[in-house]
Amino acid sequence: MNRRARRIAGLAIGALSILAACGLDLAGSLSSSPDSEGGIDGAPEGSSESGTIDGPLDASSDEAAPPPPPKCEDVCPDGGTCVDGGCNIVCPGACGDVVCPAGIPCSVLCPNADSCAGNIDCSKSTRCEITCVDNRSCKGSITCSGSTCTVGCNDPDTCTGTIECDAGTCNVSCLGDRACTKTITCTGNDCTVGCLDPDTCQGTIDCKSSGTCAVTCDGDRACTKAITCSGKECNVICSDPDTCQGSIECDASTSCSTQCIGDRACKSTIHCATTSCTTVCSAPDTCASGPHCEAKATCTTTCSGDRACNSKLRCTTPGTCNATCTGSFACPNGICCDAGTCAIGNLANTCP
Repeated sequence: MNRRARRIAGLAIGALSILAACGLDLAGSLSSSPDSEGGIDGAPEGSSESGTIDGPLDASSDEAAPPPPPKCEDVCPDGGTCVDGGCNIVCPGACGDVVCPAGIPCSVLCPNADSCAGNIDCSKSTRCEITCVDNRSCKGSITCSGSTCTVGCNDPDTCTGTIECDAGTCNVSCLGDRACTKTITCTGNDCTVGCLDPDTCQGTIDCKSSGTCAVTCDGDRACTKAITCSGKECNVICSDPDTCQGSIECDASTSCSTQCIGDRACKSTIHCATTSCTTVCSAPDTCASGPHCEAKATCTTTCSGDRACNSKLRCTTPGTCNATCTGSFACPNGICCDAGTCAIGNLANTCP
């Protein structure tokens, strides 16, 4: 499978896992408070003739219906246009800070080299779409929220500031060489980060979503710093040479899956502390520092690449530890297995 096909497959897996996890409705709705009932003549229902209230008062009678969303024409800034109730902002030149209006959808397009030199703030809009096209566009920080946030860094050296997303669904794509050089932080419900060209995602990736985190590092030397992953499920794929050179820390509540399938991928520590941990080191010289599993139930580690898992494997769980080393000269230092059941084949258990 060529690299472009792997990119598409990686993004499709992340998107399908998120759609299956949450079944998001992007339309949204506004509902008014139910009509309260009260007496027309005499004392209110539930009170005595003297006016003393004998029972609890229905609090909904005092609640006002939520205000309607603002009209785009009233809040979209100069230079923006309104389409279907959303504000579309285009910055053809050297724009300063861009602030999206609150309460409506917003899209920001930075189409030319060096456009959008300032920060982009879409933290108060109901839905965000930010697209950075051409070299060096989007130099400042990007902040977004709402039901969904899509950030596309589509050309070399785009998105050189931090990216922070706490939307219901976050999708960050770094598609140009050296795109996304600073920290990417996701604290929404579900998050997909794609680092899909050489030297993309040079900062840390911190995914703290409450649902699913999917991180794909599919360009040579992509994802050089630490990847931290929590939430319900976490999937990390390091599919090209020298990807994922920093540590990978996963403490998701249900499961963590790390796949190191590019030559020399996953050079630093892989630490998993969740219910079920799966680590695959299938290319030559992958997982050089050895996976460290502290799962609550099951650890599964496969080292099938030549010289994979060069350091001692570590497995600590009250459940089952499964370890397989089939690559030439894989797992030369054995495993330290402290588990309820050690299914480690012919590996030497070298726990002290």
